[in-house]
Amino acid sequence: MKLANILKEIKDKEKRLAFSWQEPDGNFVPIDYSHKEAYRYARGGAEDEAIVMLWKKGWQRITYYDTAIYANNEFNPPNDKQKSKLIELAVILHRETVEWDSGSNKGTKIIWSIHNILEESVNNLYRTKSLIPLIKLSKHYNTFEEFERDYQGKNYHGVYWHLTNNPDFKINPTQSPTDLSSMAMGGSKEPGLMVTTDLGNWYETFKKLRKYAALIDLSNLKPNVDYRYVGRGFGHEIYVFKPQGAKVIKTYPIKNAMDIQRRFYKSVLPQSQEELKQLYDLAKQG
Repeated sequence: MKLANILKEIKDKEKRLAFSWQEPDGNFVPIDYSHKEAYRYARGGAEDEAIVMLWKKGWQRITYYDTAIYANNEFNPPNDKQKSKLIELAVILHRETVEWDSGSNKGTKIIWSIHNILEESVNNLYRTKSLIPLIKLSKHYNTFEEFERDYQGKNYHGVYWHLTNNPDFKINPTQSPTDLSSMAMGGSKEPGLMVTTDLGNWYETFKKLRKYAALIDLSNLKPNVDYRYVGRGFGHEIYVFKPQGAKVIKTYPIKNAMDIQRRFYKSVLPQSQEELKQLYDLAKQG
């Protein structure tokens, strides 16, 4: 049973209480009224016997109630595939918890909660804490379309690079940019900081002058207000108007920084519009 079908079963009827079964491979089997329909999938046996038979085979009896999704199996908790699909469904349905009901008098056990969503791995989306700046950035946008536009068109990713000759770089909130392109255009007397996501391009310009790159977190600043993308033809640039709100994560030798950037783009950032949308939706709820 495809995820879209189980969503249709729940959403179209606007049920506060709904049921399904979940196979060991994670797929959902919707039912109309109650879990006693288990005999339809157990191929014989009385209703209660069929439920036990499915439990022993690794099936989970699923109840969608209010803000939670309950997985009931008196023998085993959900396996990794089942848990992943349950979490995916909980996120889409805006449920707050996924809980395992073992049938004991100790109550249910929470196996996932929306409240710690920013720290855990959900369908390989939240791979590391490296995504937290991007998650915080997404909260500044009222719509996903606005967020996606700046993510794709301006490379707003939450963290950026600043080339420097100082291995222990610290932001000076009173200093004006001293990159060659700014100086060539007359410079600026206003305090500011230039950062980029195109580290390789700027390395070719500064490799003899600046041998380090500081990783900068701008997630506490408001995009397009406290900083903005500037297209001057020199490569990707972002001008930070409030450098005092930026944070240096760490400074690296330039070649190490370029390796980190490659891995960040390949393995950390969302790899599709669907993943980006999941991140945005989850961040708005977290």
